[in-house]
Amino acid sequence: MRNVRAPPHWCRALHRLPLPTFSSNGYAIRSQAIAQALTVAGHSVTVATLPGLPWDCDGFNDPSFASHQRLHGIPVLHARSPSQLQLQPAAYRQACVAIYR
Repeated sequence: MRNVRAPPHWCRALHRLPLPTFSSNGYAIRSQAIAQALTVAGHSVTVATLPGLPWDCDGFNDPSFASHQRLHGIPVLHARSPSQLQLQPAAYRQACVAIYR
């Protein structure tokens, strides 16, 4: 997968981001609310989920799932790799950093 690069004047805040589409915990709900609030405040927001999701989720088997979507009007990027299921934790973290540089 090629790197996803943002223009240098953008502010990037990247963290493990579950979304309510695949996770209904409080962290997912808050993350979605933050993205929506930033959009309402006039900021250009693009959300990038944790690489490997949703393909790494138990029971997920949709080969046609789009890597670029919109959730409540906000662009959401899903990177199919790296996969948590195929790498050791340290290697997975390094691979995640590499794709979002």
